[in-house]
Amino acid sequence: MPATPRFIARLYVTLLIGWVSVILAVTLYPFDFGAVSHVVSYPELTQQTEWRWWARLIDFPLNVLFFVPLGIGLRSISTRGTGWNLATSAALGLALSLFVEAMQTQLPSRDPSGWDLLANTLGAVVGSRFRFATDSRVFATAHRTLLSLDSGLAGLWGW
Repeated sequence: MPATPRFIARLYVTLLIGWVSVILAVTLYPFDFGAVSHVVSYPELTQQTEWRWWARLIDFPLNVLFFVPLGIGLRSISTRGTGWNLATSAALGLALSLFVEAMQTQLPSRDPSGWDLLANTLGAVVGSRFRFATDSRVFATAHRTLLSLDSGLAGLWGW
């Protein structure tokens, strides 16, 4: 029995909920960024003013990449047009980012930033756009793979 569109939709929703959980866990875990290495001590990096310049170089693109799966997931569960999906991904990416940054103000080891809001929102939009651009190729192949895997397992287990 092949996977139904309802099964695929539930799978996308589950993956989206899972990724939002990962985002919340990673961004709200009280991690000490000053302790860069457990092997070698970098005392000069423990002062935020000392390490902020190089951290921002990698922080922005990493935040963008971190929110790309959110945009992909939002686009995957929607049946509406591209413009609506981009606006929704931007709004939900911004809302989740605002929540995370507001919570980070309560964590002394975290450094909330407006740049993070911008990067996270951009990541959600890029993910939504990427998902739209690859609908007919990458995700169609993934969908066919899921269908064949589901039918293979169904035959194996006698479903």
